[in-house]
Amino acid sequence: MLATDRPPTEVDGKAKHLGLLLRYGLPAPDFLVVPAHWNGRRDMDAPAALQDTLRDALAERSWQDAPPSVCSPGRRG
Repeated sequence: MLATDRPPTEVDGKAKHLGLLLRYGLPAPDFLVVPAHWNGRRDMDAPAALQDTLRDALAERSWQDAPPSVCSPGRRG
């Protein structure tokens, strides 16, 4: 599902705009979005299904050792 298909409360502006670039056939870097509501769960272990999905998505892109680029709604500027 593209970031543009998610409610604004689930993705930030960067993810939404990258999704719009793809939707309109414009070039955009490959990206992966973790919905914002997972931010509040950082004190809990992620469910096994989410861990598996993320692991597979990272492996599919050969990003296992790549540093993440994070855009946090709480840190703009």
